[in-house]
Amino acid sequence: MKFKLFFVLIFAIFLHISAQNNEIYSKAKIFIKDKTDIEKLLKNGIAVDHGMHKKNVYVESVFSQKELSRATNLGYRIEVMISDMKKHVSELKNKVISQKNAAPCSVGNDYTT
Repeated sequence: MKFKLFFVLIFAIFLHISAQNNEIYSKAKIFIKDKTDIEKLLKNGIAVDHGMHKKNVYVESVFSQKELSRATNLGYRIEVMISDMKKHVSELKNKVISQKNAAPCSVGNDYTT
């Protein structure tokens, strides 16, 4: 009985902690001038070691709001392309599901070759 209660308590704590991670992630470009900007962003906790890089122009990736705020505070210009990636992916998923559930086209076998 104590083991079950312990397990339920641990599970409840885990759910509580994971539910608090409501960070919004955005697909964005951070405009840079040279390699030193990459180093500066990395030193300030902004993950630019992945994503798409256009040399000496920008880094495009998915960033947290905290990272974008830090980059803005450091003086970098930001271009947000998708403001809420979680919402965007969910909408894409729903679109695919609705298309999958749509009535199929009626295709006859009376075509000529």
